[in-house]
Amino acid sequence: MHHTVHCDSAEEHVTIKELSKLLPTRKFALPTVLYHARYDNRYFLITSKVPGETAAQLWWGFDDAMKDRYANLIAEACVEVATLTSSKLGTGIDGTKPRNGRFAEALTRKDMPSILANCKMVNLDAQPPFCFFHGGLGPTNVLIDDQKGTISIVDWQAAEYVPREWIGINFARALAMVQDLPIPENYSPNDYATRVWTALQDRGFGNDGSIWLSWKRIAGK
Repeated sequence: MHHTVHCDSAEEHVTIKELSKLLPTRKFALPTVLYHARYDNRYFLITSKVPGETAAQLWWGFDDAMKDRYANLIAEACVEVATLTSSKLGTGIDGTKPRNGRFAEALTRKDMPSILANCKMVNLDAQPPFCFFHGGLGPTNVLIDDQKGTISIVDWQAAEYVPREWIGINFARALAMVQDLPIPENYSPNDYATRVWTALQDRGFGNDGSIWLSWKRIAGK
């Protein structure tokens, strides 16, 4: 696996190595970092291949019970990662400020630039500790090994510390979680996100993001 990225937060190899060290008994797999370098402001990362195919490739071939099973594994992975906490909102796993963090973008408007004040406006707890979150845990970044019934998670460049409620909101509002075309007839492109959101609600992530969405839409008016 080889990709060139503009990192949103800590460089991805740092995140992968720290997750491997801090969560040794996690139930999801991570790639192994084989090589990383930065040349002329371009970041290169080579990792081992992880087993399985993406959820995006496999999802529509699963029955409802199997979809719910993997949605629960994904939700459980979110819970495991969220056990890593920090007092610094919107930072990467190494404490660095993100260059273009997704949380900061989602919680600012031109007329309201203060992230902490905006968190209060949308009923997000702006007090530490903040929880670590992948930030782009859509169906292309989850690989399913259907033979073993396990998952792997890749592409950690957008991971950062966020308010706990923000984790559920990402799935409730399908932020970067919508499945690509083609979508089978009678299915919603939000099916993956909705099932993970349901599993997260069972684990205490109950904020559906409706207040945040109304607040954010005002920016477009």
